[in-house]
Amino acid sequence: MSTQTVEVKSDDTNISLEEQAKQVEQNQTLEVSEDGTRVEVKSNDETSKSTDETRPEWLPEKFASAEDLAKAYSELEKKQSTPKEEPSQQQMRADAEASQGMEKFYSEYSQNGELSEKSYEELSKMGLDKT
Repeated sequence: MSTQTVEVKSDDTNISLEEQAKQVEQNQTLEVSEDGTRVEVKSNDETSKSTDETRPEWLPEKFASAEDLAKAYSELEKKQSTPKEEPSQQQMRADAEASQGMEKFYSEYSQNGELSEKSYEELSKMGLDKT
């Protein structure tokens, strides 16, 4: 029979199983689902690192994930592609009437080079001041 000799060195790199278990317990969190049918083990070190490691450098910080960026882009695209509302016929008529009501002021100013106080009072009633 031959005898083998195994030398065990005690240093920091050879950690006992008990010490390894303690380290694992300190770095993990158990989450139990509400119905109690599922248990999820999360590593505290990995959760903080995983978000940093999985986050691409090109992704702006206001987005948590690439999916959030894609969703925001899609919403912006919808908003930009919506046709602008053109003025309604009623608005166009109101604008035309307002400009026709101003004709007398335009002609008075072109003939006299100024408006009378009465014209200024009328314009003031319409919401237009002297300036």
